[in-house]
Formats: sequence, C-alpha cells, structure tokens
Amino acid sequence: MARENEVEGAILDHLATHGSCSMEDLARKLSAYTLNRVFFAVDRLSRNGQLILRRPRPLEYCVSSIALGLQPERTHKEIAPGS
Repeated sequence: MARENEVEGAILDHLATHGSCSMEDLARKLSAYTLNRVFFAVDRLSRNGQLILRRPRPLEYCVSSIALGLQPERTHKEIAPGS
C-alpha cells in the first residue's frame, strides 16, 4: 500500500504543480514508475474522486486534479490575442 500511495502522491504533486496533462505526458514525467503503476494509480484516484480523467479525442486521455476545478479547457482558437 505504501508503494501505491507513493505513485498517487507523485501524480497529485505533478498535477498541482504543472496542471492538467495527457496520460502520455504524465507517464513520461513519472518515468521512475512503470506505465502500469501510473495507469492503476490514475484509475484509483479517479474512482476516489481525487482527479478527473477525460477523453477529449479518441485514444487521448487528459488527467486533471480535482483541486483545480472543472473549468472548461480553452483551445488556441478560443483564446483571443492579448487574453
């Protein structure tokens, strides 16, 4: 259980520091852990309501901290110059 908490803590710390990211980016940033460990930790955190896992496009997953809220993502097309 301590090892699971270690991965979960690393995920939550990364999201708190860097914000939302893709599942691939998260796995790359947490390369000290296997992809399986990161995936299962994301699954546990999502089921426990500690993070949000979304699928913006087929075969792409976005991981966000629940602490950051459910603010809609803005694409580069929606961002006006100077905003």
